[in-house]
Amino acid sequence: MFHYDRRDYRGIRGPVGSGKSVACCIDMFLNANGQVAVDGVRHSRFLVGRKTFTDLKNTTIKTLLNWFPMTAMHWSPPLEGRLELPCVRNDGTRAVIEFLFYSLDSPSIIDSLMSLELSGVWINEAAQIPFKVIHAAHGRVGRFQPFPGVKLKSFGTIMDTNSPDESNWWHRLERVAKPQEIAFFVQPPALLKRVDGRTGKIWYEDNDGRDPAIPAAENVENLAEGFGYYHKQLVGADDDTVNRLILNQFGVTMDGKPVYPEYNPAVHFYDGGIRFEPGMALLMGTDFGRTPAAVFAQMGADGQLRVIDEVTADNVGTEGFIEESLRPRLMNKYRFPMCNLLNFADPAGANPDQVVQMTCIQNFNRYGIRTVPAQVPQNRFELRRDCVSEMLRSMRGRSPAVLISRDCPMLLKGFNGGYRYRRVRGADERFSDAPEKNEYSHIHDAFQYLCWGAFRSGIDYSVPADCRGAGGAAADGGMAVVELGAFGA
Repeated sequence: MFHYDRRDYRGIRGPVGSGKSVACCIDMFLNANGQVAVDGVRHSRFLVGRKTFTDLKNTTIKTLLNWFPMTAMHWSPPLEGRLELPCVRNDGTRAVIEFLFYSLDSPSIIDSLMSLELSGVWINEAAQIPFKVIHAAHGRVGRFQPFPGVKLKSFGTIMDTNSPDESNWWHRLERVAKPQEIAFFVQPPALLKRVDGRTGKIWYEDNDGRDPAIPAAENVENLAEGFGYYHKQLVGADDDTVNRLILNQFGVTMDGKPVYPEYNPAVHFYDGGIRFEPGMALLMGTDFGRTPAAVFAQMGADGQLRVIDEVTADNVGTEGFIEESLRPRLMNKYRFPMCNLLNFADPAGANPDQVVQMTCIQNFNRYGIRTVPAQVPQNRFELRRDCVSEMLRSMRGRSPAVLISRDCPMLLKGFNGGYRYRRVRGADERFSDAPEKNEYSHIHDAFQYLCWGAFRSGIDYSVPADCRGAGGAAADGGMAVVELGAFGA
């Protein structure tokens, strides 16, 4: 139930069978019972909308009548319902609720909505409907004022949905724009996805509270088959369906196999900015080339890697990346050059440029950005991937070993399926051996170098002599040791 939040819009996203529609029905009922009483009656009018007439009649209205079977229905168009009950306040008043049922897939639906006078709106499976339609319905809320001189309450717009894919407006508003007028509520996953790091085997467990980092699934006790309802749906389902409808994760519109099935946004995503701690080492991972990328993180005293921020660029060289993107971010956000900074970079950055005869790593150090190559044997992708995978599976006490801020949108989209193995043409279940090179691969290469440095390099790091910047690196042709005591081996 989420009727206590009084923002203009309230949206709930969850797995199938998690009680979202019922919560919306109860929300309307309780709000109507809090309406202003006029001559002993509390009057409210709600629009109830779904994309198609068939779904509206067979699913949405059916749910409402299951909970309020005394609703008097008018089945001829326009569909309407009237519910009249003694007020739950037990004060002698009665609550009268009018329901106007609309399918919202008509090209002229916005024109039809403009004549309505409403107390509130419920949009069922809202992600299936363009937000401009929902916005038009919301614009009619507060217009139901049938009694001269009496101002009735209005109750805003409530919405429910299963998780859509990332191209949907719901994802944009919940995760990117985050308008203050919309309150989003996210339910826990129904099942927990498990991955064997050695064999790659995937299986699913009941989300019954066994994982301390994830709240237990909701409404399972009201399902006839309990968790069996969800396990039955796994049979024959593709990954995207499982992710969206059972694990309550946003889907991806791209075809392929995610590199990191271990990633779970309910565990590893932090829906807020992670604060930079000046007294702790700032770690970077960098991928070079014409599409350079950098990731910033800090290691907590508990060994948790907190991924703070990212910087990406397109069609720019090393110096342009540093001067136009990287150094401004370091100076404005991380107190560069005063911060204790160490950058783990693509080992290929140690190769001299054919034009300027200076390596990318030397160029970074020339700007005072202490940079060392990530010492991955032969820079093998499998080793880098396994390092990240192990971290995603690990815990630090009751917390995940890695936490990723919302300020890393490209990294997060990569984890959610953008960083993927491409499907082999003409094969249903065969994928390429290496990730597809796309807009998400560069930031993930950078993250792999960061993780290798953080979890595979120990606590002492040799720094090239020409990198006197923050932290006091040597400048006399020798080597300096960077002490980063927060690291784990």
